[in-house]
Amino acid sequence: MTDEIDAFIAKRGLRLETDAVKGQRTVAQRKFRRGEQILSIPPLYGFPVRRGEEEDNSQSECADDRCHLCFSVVPTRHPRCSQCGISQYCSAECLSAHWTQRHHFECERLKAANKNAAFGRVKPGFRPWMRMAVGVSCATNVCAEPGARVPKWLRVQSLAWARLVSHRDKHPRHVLRQYEEIAKVLGSPAGAVEALCRFGCNNFAATADGDPSCASIGHLCCPLVSLLLNHSCLPNASYSYSPLGELAVTALAEISSGDEISLAYTDALQPRAQRRKELAAVYFFDCKCVRCCGSSPRAQIDELMDRNAEELLPRALPTDFAMPAAVDPWAHAVVAGLLAGNSEFDVQVLKAVEGQLPRDVSFAAYSHWRECQDECLDRVGADESAQWMWPWAAAAALHVLAFYALAYPPAHPLVGHQCLKAAQLSWNALQCAAKQSVADRALVKALASAAQNILFSTSGSKQEPSSLSRQISTILGLGTGFYPTLKPQDILEVMRQLEIPILDEDLEKPTPQRVQIWYEAFLYILKGISLEQMGSSDVELLDLTDFPESHGDDIFLMSFYSHMSTLLQQVGVDDFSLRDMLKPEPIRVRRILSGVCNFAMFRDDRMPVLDKYTAQADQQAERLESMQKELDQVQAQIDAIRGQREREAPQAKKLLEGNQVLREELRVLTSAQASLTETTNKIKAEKEGLDDSVGEIKYTIAGLQDELAKLKQRVVHSPEKIQAAITELTESIQQSRHQITANEDKARHLAVKIEMLEEIAGDVRSCVQQMIDAEGFVRDHEEELRQLTKERENVAQENTQIRNLSVREEQLSFQSKSGQEKIDRLEKSRLVKREQAAAQLKQLQRERAEVSAKLEETGKRMSAQRARFDELQADIKRERSAMDHVVNDMQISYDALRQQTLEYQDSVIQSLEDLLARFYG
Repeated sequence: MTDEIDAFIAKRGLRLETDAVKGQRTVAQRKFRRGEQILSIPPLYGFPVRRGEEEDNSQSECADDRCHLCFSVVPTRHPRCSQCGISQYCSAECLSAHWTQRHHFECERLKAANKNAAFGRVKPGFRPWMRMAVGVSCATNVCAEPGARVPKWLRVQSLAWARLVSHRDKHPRHVLRQYEEIAKVLGSPAGAVEALCRFGCNNFAATADGDPSCASIGHLCCPLVSLLLNHSCLPNASYSYSPLGELAVTALAEISSGDEISLAYTDALQPRAQRRKELAAVYFFDCKCVRCCGSSPRAQIDELMDRNAEELLPRALPTDFAMPAAVDPWAHAVVAGLLAGNSEFDVQVLKAVEGQLPRDVSFAAYSHWRECQDECLDRVGADESAQWMWPWAAAAALHVLAFYALAYPPAHPLVGHQCLKAAQLSWNALQCAAKQSVADRALVKALASAAQNILFSTSGSKQEPSSLSRQISTILGLGTGFYPTLKPQDILEVMRQLEIPILDEDLEKPTPQRVQIWYEAFLYILKGISLEQMGSSDVELLDLTDFPESHGDDIFLMSFYSHMSTLLQQVGVDDFSLRDMLKPEPIRVRRILSGVCNFAMFRDDRMPVLDKYTAQADQQAERLESMQKELDQVQAQIDAIRGQREREAPQAKKLLEGNQVLREELRVLTSAQASLTETTNKIKAEKEGLDDSVGEIKYTIAGLQDELAKLKQRVVHSPEKIQAAITELTESIQQSRHQITANEDKARHLAVKIEMLEEIAGDVRSCVQQMIDAEGFVRDHEEELRQLTKERENVAQENTQIRNLSVREEQLSFQSKSGQEKIDRLEKSRLVKREQAAAQLKQLQRERAEVSAKLEETGKRMSAQRARFDELQADIKRERSAMDHVVNDMQISYDALRQQTLEYQDSVIQSLEDLLARFYG
């Protein structure tokens, strides 16, 4: 069982090993880069969160409105599994993928299990546990069936599930009682309580891609990841749930071979005591990570954050919104280090926060800035006039980002989401600012780029991000021209200076017709392109179409859009689209007009700059001539050096060959020197041995002489014995003398050998010195060659610089010429527009006279019609009076007739009564 899991993770570069403190841990067997996927596997079972499931106190089922694969919200009409009728999906692709992945073997089992499960008997908060118990039971039963063909990942997940620790004896009693109730509802399956305990301390929550609040959208049971990865308050990996239905673990930093891989089980932006309390209550262990214990920079930062600031601060820090919004220096330093991506980020952050008061750096201060950010957003959302709150919202977002950087790894997804929010709020603050600096815009771009790098590198999804990608791309594409957004009054003033018709209400409610008039004027003023010129090119295109009458407007629109887009790109507006022409929005129109007006206002100011560049071009031309002369001189020197090199080439070749021969001889002499040195050392050792022997002999002779003296004192008066002793002593002395003589001869011989060896060593040293001199000569020659090569490179660089200067001169001359032509065109267009305006004025005066005449005629007709109307009114009054008389006469006749009818009715009734009385009387 263990071997199968080890083999599965070994293919992914992981190894599970025992640990004395944690029991076991997972280490990397190879290097993982930041953003690299470490592991990706479908969960043993997972299901989406049901809307209102945990808040509903009723006994009915909650709304199931999410896809059972990607956990996204399903549309009104959505596909559903036709067999079990339980699993629903947002699209047919998710249905097919889920069926292929796992639903084909769990469909019937889930249908039968859910049919028998009475969810209404379980408290709403524990219903996900019941659903998880049903799903996990179905998955493990599939693997337990003999001969069942299941995917490899499912078998590994089932084996890992069996190895998880339940901590049943540590669960609270009320939780165990609820687990027992769930087991009874499920029919008391074997091990149901044990399984629920395992899931309670080994579950994962799936979050939506792009949701900065990280709200849970699904419950996941992934035993393999729970088994492998331990907790750390400063993790080097994070997990995410991909739309493909897999739990992906991604590296948050560089992970070397042998490093442990860890996840964060709890929120890191909590005091240390709160984190440990939560881990002990839910996961039943005491955290001993590098952030909670130790002396690392992160541990020191955590101690600074963990100061009891609530005793020094009020419950909620007051924020004086009347003061200008500002970012604290320490927060600015932390954010700058985060965006720079320094390798010594932890040390830099520690230096930035050391010495700060608890009011500035603490978990209480983080809560204050988070509440300040939310309050600003709530105010702006509720009141459109509260735009002045954007700078405060941006400052609060940057402070929150700084606190995130203190608590999380730099590449954590939460840091990326906060970078994106800070970029959005900072951009909104820039739109409300009176003056926009390049540094502020650069900060917005840096925040958006950091969000892109973090979120896209740590995303577990292999698909292209949708909403998140669009938000970041929008920020990165905003305002690349670095021009300020003008006030409406400034835009109106510039437009009227350019003689472009515009009204105050046009900026608030722009129409496609008015916008097109402005854009036509911009094209004519700034580029000299008139509608007639665009129309001539459109006629050529229409001649190429089969139905020109159907495409005339479309071709003109696209041609106009192409010219306008080119102009706006030159101005600095890179995100111009057809929507800006067909459905203009006030904010977009104001930004586009700001860019064009800024360009038009500063156009005259740029003419001195053009003159300056022209003067610089003349200076560059003079410099070019002087450099050309220097180039000729350098070229002559190069030719001379090249000729000298060609002349010295044979000699250099011979020297190189001689150098090679000398090197070979040097190697031979060096080896001979080594052998001679070894022989000399041996001879010296022998000489020292002989010297020792001579010393010993001399010492022996001295001892014998002493014995002789002693013997002389003990002389025996026996001539024979004396003669024998003298003879023996004489022989001993002769032998010693012979040995001494032989040793001295041997020592002289060795001395001669040593002198010969020293002479040979001198010869070798002289040869070596000659080799060194030869190598020095070769090095000098090579140095000359390098200098020659360097000079050639310098000449090539000077040639390149001369060519660049020539190109720059041509560009400047072209710009000067185009600027002069543009000025001429503008002057001509101004004269033409004056003539057109005069003609239009005359036409308007004629039209005014005609309208006045028409108004007089209309007044006469109105007078006649008014008299006729008065006559008709009098006739109507007369007719109405006559009708009133007729109605009165009819009313009187009706009353008389009604009275007669009542009298006749009474008489008939009386007659009937009399008749009846006579009949019955």
